[in-house]
Amino acid sequence: MSTTSGKSFKQISDLTGTTLTYGFEVLSSDDIVVVGINTTPDPDVRTTLVKDTHYTLNTTTKTLTSIGGTWAALSADYNLIRAYRVTTAAALVDFKSGGVLSESDLDTAYKQALFVAQEVSEDAAGTGASGLQSVGEAALEAGAVTEGKIGANAVTSTKIADDAVVAAKIADDAVTAAKVADNAVLTAAILNDAVVTDKIADDAVTFEKLADVLDSDTMSGASATKVATSESIKAYTDARAGDPARVYNSLVHSTVSATVIQNTTGRPLWTSFTLLTTDNLDYLILEISPNADMSSLTRIGQIRIEADGNIDSGGQVTGIVPAGWYWKYTYSGSATITEKIHSSFTL
Repeated sequence: MSTTSGKSFKQISDLTGTTLTYGFEVLSSDDIVVVGINTTPDPDVRTTLVKDTHYTLNTTTKTLTSIGGTWAALSADYNLIRAYRVTTAAALVDFKSGGVLSESDLDTAYKQALFVAQEVSEDAAGTGASGLQSVGEAALEAGAVTEGKIGANAVTSTKIADDAVVAAKIADDAVTAAKVADNAVLTAAILNDAVVTDKIADDAVTFEKLADVLDSDTMSGASATKVATSESIKAYTDARAGDPARVYNSLVHSTVSATVIQNTTGRPLWTSFTLLTTDNLDYLILEISPNADMSSLTRIGQIRIEADGNIDSGGQVTGIVPAGWYWKYTYSGSATITEKIHSSFTL
């Protein structure tokens, strides 16, 4: 494509301008074809530009003007713009015996033959093809283009109009897995409710195709919307089965009133505090809180006992402390408290 102009085409490589003067004659403005060409791939990638969408046409000055800026602004992929003529091969004039010959008809018939010959000899489209450059739709009979008349790989994506391939034109079972490009099926291209159970092949849903699956032996990152692997579930339950034995911690906790203690066992903790006094037991209270300063505390147990004569008074308060929470027992009595027991049991 070293030649940049002829009697049937004009090609430019400087796309910084907005106009292209094609200069050649045409029988009809519809015979002018304009393409943007990307010569980087092999073969070239050609895109047919649309009149009044990509460019305007002035047949008086024989000028094409890009719409919306320079020719380069149409697409960063283009490095050439080519305008060429495609004259129909169908007869435009029908001379009849005894008819009147007009100058106009003679000119049309002569120019049609001349233009077609120029387009063939100059390879007006610049495709490297020989023979007829293009056959207009009007020259084709209905049903003339059959599958047997289309060369292998002749129909490329650049020759298919936007939105030309609709569902009605696709044969049943024509779209097979081998004909779908990698990463071609995106979420936006899948209709709602299109993927139903009977359309999923056996063994098609593998672990690698599942998103956001929890694979953690400690269940770290677990949530209500994640599915865990069976290996993770087994490892987690096996580890829980090996937790330390439930220990009865008798007399190991402080018996000083209002001492704050944290449950660090990692499990719920059952606690108990028992008092014995020779007089009244004013109160024995159990309070728990998620905070070390016992803010936002909850009172979950309390007793008060009045002594009767020579009978000592005593009482017990128990409660369950959640893992990581804090607890304290607070007490007061009218006389000396003779016995205090503060114990717990890991649940």
